[in-house]
Amino acid sequence: MRRLLLLFIVFFQLSFFLSAQVTLDQLVEKNGIYYKKGEIEPALTYLKIAVKNLTEDEPVIIEHLADILMKKGEKAQACELYKRALKCAFHKKDKERLLKKLKECKQVIHAYH
Repeated sequence: MRRLLLLFIVFFQLSFFLSAQVTLDQLVEKNGIYYKKGEIEPALTYLKIAVKNLTEDEPVIIEHLADILMKKGEKAQACELYKRALKCAFHKKDKERLLKKLKECKQVIHAYH
């Protein structure tokens, strides 16, 4: 019941935001609020919408979506997003972190096959 209520609240908020020309920052902020509470599904919903509406790739946002998908066990999709984030990362430190996550992701996938 709690989960259903939470999904209804997220749907209502998304409807309101989308009708009010929500900004990318607002979507990312909402994601962060839910993520910090440990509520992965609503966080994932907001982040998927944010990534879908990117006008150009933002490596940090894409990486965060990949992190959430890894937590949910959606490893293949997470690997693809880590690759995407790696392609558009600017700083060496970011590239190294993303490369490490990508390797870990691939290792987990190979361990299950």
